[in-house]
Amino acid sequence: MDESIEELIARIEKDPVVFAGEHMAVQGLVMQLQKDNEKLKASTIPSITTVASKLLQISVDEIEFFAWPGTFSSTAGPSGGCGGQTISTYTILGFKNVYNDEGILFCCGNWKKVKRFKPFMQWGKR
Repeated sequence: MDESIEELIARIEKDPVVFAGEHMAVQGLVMQLQKDNEKLKASTIPSITTVASKLLQISVDEIEFFAWPGTFSSTAGPSGGCGGQTISTYTILGFKNVYNDEGILFCCGNWKKVKRFKPFMQWGKR
């Protein structure tokens, strides 16, 4: 709802009980979205870590996890192919073997194995 400050104040003064109810409903919705977001984070990251550990052929306990923004010269990001001609930023997830420099990167559904993993490395570098 787009309303000016004056309209909002007039509505509150007219019926503060209704306004308070609306406010509480919005707060409840925001809290539910925050809980859902936490559940999503909790369920998504371990599954990606499990896949990374299988691709690196090590256990989940032998992985260091990193995340950083990656900048790409196309809206297609790391997927390649046809995309808009604008600079785009996507999150790169990095998983490193704790015993050597081997690692794996994940971005936009793409996996990329790297021999010399460095946190915050560019997607195009090996």
